[in-house]
Amino acid sequence: MRTDLIFDRQTHAFLGTRSIMVRDEDGLKQGDVTNSSAVLAVAIVDRVGQAP
Repeated sequence: MRTDLIFDRQTHAFLGTRSIMVRDEDGLKQGDVTNSSAVLAVAIVDRVGQAP
C-alpha cells in the first residue's frame, strides 16, 4: 500500500491523504483506493484546547 499526501499546486496547502494498493492482495486490486481523508477546516486559536 502507498499513502499519498495531497497538496494544493498553487498554495502548497495540505489538503489530505489517499492510500492506494500497489499490488493485488487480500481481494483488493492494484490501484484500488483503500482510504482517504480531507482537511475540511483550518482555524487559528490563542491557546491549546480553545475552540475556534
